[in-house]
Amino acid sequence: MQIQEGNIKKIIKQTEIRFGRGSSGKWRNKDFEDLSFEINQKAKILISPATLKRIFGKVKISDAYTPQESTLKALIIYSGYTPGSPGILKNRWLWLTIFTVLSIVILMWFFNNDSKTNVLKNSKLELIKVEGSGPASAYFIYDVPESKDSVFLNFGDGSDLINSAGFDKTVSHFYGYPGYFSADLQTRKEVLTEPVKVFIPTRGWQALCHYFENELIDRYYPIPLQDNTKDGIFHGSRKNIVSLGIDSTKIIVVRIDNYQKTNKPGDSFVLQSRFKNDSFWSAIRCFSAYFSVQGTKGKILIKFVGEGCSNYSEYVLGERKTSGSVTDLSCFTVNLQQWSEIEIRNNNKNVSVSIADSVVFDNVYSQSIGEILGTTVMFHGSGSLDYIYLKDLQDNSVFIEDFE
Repeated sequence: MQIQEGNIKKIIKQTEIRFGRGSSGKWRNKDFEDLSFEINQKAKILISPATLKRIFGKVKISDAYTPQESTLKALIIYSGYTPGSPGILKNRWLWLTIFTVLSIVILMWFFNNDSKTNVLKNSKLELIKVEGSGPASAYFIYDVPESKDSVFLNFGDGSDLINSAGFDKTVSHFYGYPGYFSADLQTRKEVLTEPVKVFIPTRGWQALCHYFENELIDRYYPIPLQDNTKDGIFHGSRKNIVSLGIDSTKIIVVRIDNYQKTNKPGDSFVLQSRFKNDSFWSAIRCFSAYFSVQGTKGKILIKFVGEGCSNYSEYVLGERKTSGSVTDLSCFTVNLQQWSEIEIRNNNKNVSVSIADSVVFDNVYSQSIGEILGTTVMFHGSGSLDYIYLKDLQDNSVFIEDFE
């Protein structure tokens, strides 16, 4: 299969768009594992996460590197790439090869269906209890029938997959930050169990700091709110953050969370806040601020960015999500060196975003996000937060903080 270098780049770009997680430059190891899984599910061809990292430039390679023919086939099938130039995918021998491969895959699926179904039916993962409140330890029991494939525990918080063979049907996991997570059992090829939901609450408002880089993200540093609040403003100063043990030459993330069961509908709320971000932090060029509301079935997330950085903006509205790398989201651009007042209003699954009382965004989603479980404000860099108000549409408080 002869494919020109330009078309290879288009195939890779189309794969990035199809995956829907924004720019591949921001992907972490878990993203490449998930992409490997999705490609294998659709194309029935396994591309390892390591190979995907080479293809997407996450690992340095020689200029002469070209993906193998089978790898390109898998990317084309997964992405649905339609070439603009004649010849590619129109070669009858290529079509015959694809037809033959798919026929073999279908026969193998029918042959192995019974055994795979038994593994799926007989695999079990149950949450026994959660001990603590942000941080917390969750305890699970699991059972996996004999399988030729290795079976892994995925705890849903971005941590590495754990081989289940290292435990004796019981396991615990430390969740370093609050949230609502989906744990499961999976092989490298398929998920074996329904997601097990794990809710990690907080005791009121709390702040944490951690590194942005994936290989350093296993440590979360608590930021005492009372020591970083002055004149009604929360701000983790560089001095205070460095005193926690953080290396100020690394990219950092500061997050403020409140997670509690509220019994409030997530499809109707108003979130208001006033914030800004540092004008300088080593290694950060594009500062940002995320605001999210987590529900039992989904979430609403808006990412505001500094001027010139709309490529890195994004939103999640229930089942709908996109990023500035594939959509014009310059409406979420603000001057982060000055105070910005924002409002995110969700009126029965119709979400509008206002900046300084002007509506800059309006869109809808269809699948309910369930009941509100928590809210998060997250900064790349050490931001400042004047207040955050999350209320229902009748002006009743859900989560309120004035930092007084």
